Amino acid sequence: MTHSCTQAEWRILELLWERGTMTAGQLIEALQAENGWTQHAVCTLLERLEQKGLIALEENGSLRRYVCKQSRQQVSIARWPLECSLPQRLKNRLPVGGKHQ
Repeated sequence: MTHSCTQAEWRILELLWERGTMTAGQLIEALQAENGWTQHAVCTLLERLEQKGLIALEENGSLRRYVCKQSRQQVSIARWPLECSLPQRLKNRLPVGGKHQ
């Protein structure tokens, strides 16, 4: 079974595949230096990856590290169809009726 993720989520997975495990601080530091991502953005992506079952948070006393639960072969990057414009992609994410509640 292949799991799908965004390009941003894939970058986090790549770091974890390369390094094994990392703390949230290590991921934030690496991604801020590389992409200028904020702490909030990285933490949001980590939460999404956990919800998808792609990563797990391992706790050992006060040390908390993230680790991949899936291999590279089990994950793919979701791609929007080329014929789907940005406004259409945004509209597709809204609930029925086209407005956020």
